[in-house]
Amino acid sequence: MKFNSLIYTSTINYLLPHVKYLKTKCRPISLKIIAHQTCGADQSTLLTLYRTLICSKLDYGAIVYGSARKSYLNILEPVANQALRICLGAYRTSPVCSLQVLAHEPPLELRIYSL
Repeated sequence: MKFNSLIYTSTINYLLPHVKYLKTKCRPISLKIIAHQTCGADQSTLLTLYRTLICSKLDYGAIVYGSARKSYLNILEPVANQALRICLGAYRTSPVCSLQVLAHEPPLELRIYSL
């Protein structure tokens, strides 16, 4: 069943479908298009878009799926990390912690537990 963008099932792994749904909905494809090197948006605009388009979806319902297994939550981390790399124009091999410091963003795990 789907209620207001939260997906529940009656199985024991009831949070996994919602986490997979978030992974597909939060892909940073739109950021990649907007962040074109020659005629794209600047870094502050991209970070604002990241916070409004991706972080808002990840934060919505975090109280519910924040109690999921760590392996389920690890599915969402690459999505947020890829979006930060696009916003900052960083390489794929850039350390995630330095990207989070540059963007003034807490790690996804801390953001979920702080809500």
